[in-house]
Amino acid sequence: MNDITAIRSRFGIIIRRMRIGKNLSQEELADRAHLHRTYLTDVEHGKRNLSLESIHKLATALEVPMSTLFARLESDDYRRLELITVNKRCHVEERRAVEILVVEDDPSYVELTLHALRMGNVTNKIHVVRDGVEALQFLFPADVPPGGPHDVVPKLILLDLKLPKVDGIEILQKIRSHTATASIPVVVMTSSNNDADFSRCQALGVHEYIVKPFDFEQFSRIMPLVGFHWLLLDKRDVSNF
Repeated sequence: MNDITAIRSRFGIIIRRMRIGKNLSQEELADRAHLHRTYLTDVEHGKRNLSLESIHKLATALEVPMSTLFARLESDDYRRLELITVNKRCHVEERRAVEILVVEDDPSYVELTLHALRMGNVTNKIHVVRDGVEALQFLFPADVPPGGPHDVVPKLILLDLKLPKVDGIEILQKIRSHTATASIPVVVMTSSNNDADFSRCQALGVHEYIVKPFDFEQFSRIMPLVGFHWLLLDKRDVSNF
C-alpha cells in the first residue's frame, strides 16, 4: 500500500467512526455535507482523493475543525485501525474467491479429492477446512451479522460427515437453514453406510452421497454427474498435470 492509498484508507476510517459516534447514517452525513451518498461511501472505503473543499464540508457536517481531522490522520490508533481494516478486507476478498469448499479431516482423502479435481481439469479456486468449526466459521463468518449481507458463498461443497468438533449433519442442517447457503449443491463423502445418515442427507437435499473407502476412479465418476455449468475446465490434455 502506497502513502496516498494509506492516507485515503485512514481518512475513511476516521470519517466513518466520527459519523457513527454522532449516530448519523451515511445519508444524513452526506445531506449535511452537501455531498452525494455514493461519494461518501467511497470516502469511507478509502476510494476517493478528497479536495480541501470536500474535507471542509465533512468537518463542518461533523461539527469539528478541519485541524481535528488532520490530527487524527497522524494518530497511531488510526494507523492500527487502518491495518486491521485492510487485513479484514483482504480476508473477505480471499473468501469471496472460493468456489469449491472441501470439508475433510483425513489428509489422504483431501489429497485424493484435490487430485481428482485436478485430473478433471477443474481450475476453480478450492479451499480446504479440516473440522466442523472451521467449516462453520468459513461459511458463516463472525463479521456478517444475522440477517446481514452474505457474499461468501461457494458454488459447491464437498462434505465429510464424520468431522472433529462439529459433525457434518449439523453443518448440512445449518447450510440448508440459511437463505444465503440453502441452495448450494453438497456432495457428501463419508465412511458411514448407515441408512439413517443416508436418509437424513437425502432429506437435506445432498447432490451425491459417496461412501468411503473410495478410490480415485470412483470419485472421478461423480464429477460428470455434478456437471455444474460454472466449473472452469482447463482444455489442456490431462497428461499435462
